[in-house]
Amino acid sequence: MVEDDLNRLLKQETKMPTLEKTGILSDEYYHVLFDSSSDVLMLMDERGFIDCNKAALKMFGFSRKEEIIGFHLSEISPPKQPNGEDSRSAAQDRISEAFKNESTKFEWVHCRKNGEEFPAEVWLTRFLLKDKQILQVTVRDITERKQMEETLRKSEASLSNAQRISHLGNWDWDLVKNKLKLSDEIYNILGLAPLGFGLCRKPIKINIYRLELGLYSNIM
Repeated sequence: MVEDDLNRLLKQETKMPTLEKTGILSDEYYHVLFDSSSDVLMLMDERGFIDCNKAALKMFGFSRKEEIIGFHLSEISPPKQPNGEDSRSAAQDRISEAFKNESTKFEWVHCRKNGEEFPAEVWLTRFLLKDKQILQVTVRDITERKQMEETLRKSEASLSNAQRISHLGNWDWDLVKNKLKLSDEIYNILGLAPLGFGLCRKPIKINIYRLELGLYSNIM
């Protein structure tokens, strides 16, 4: 993967004082990797972006690098994140963390040039350029993943509601761990409080008769 090749180059920092000194950043191969990567890659210093690849321009809706150079991470983000955090201060916290700890990864809401917002995973990776600390910013659009998670959440909520109305439940038995996972309605049928974690099969045996009576009474 192109990004993996780039990251391998960056992780060699411990073996060389700067990437520039080895000629990596001036080497045509590095620029081909950077520009041709399908992953969104940007470089930034403490003031803002200093470079980006074609994938970054496409994702954020810019036509030229000059449009994004100098931007702070928060300037391609909405004013606030979903949790209410101010994007400027929150982004600066993540940037400071990456400069201090070499790398950090987090979920973020970005904003395209046309104002469209989208969820993303962001990686910040520190390296040296001309004896100066630089961050490589990798951004991945996770809109599809978030939509699938929301669809699954709604499906589970719908199933739980249907079970509540029909007074039916379901359970899963992990044969490897010998654990039972019960739906909320099974807990109601058994007269138990939901525990939020898998149950060993043995303790449930004392309530099987009560469960069978409940199911039988529903049928009758």
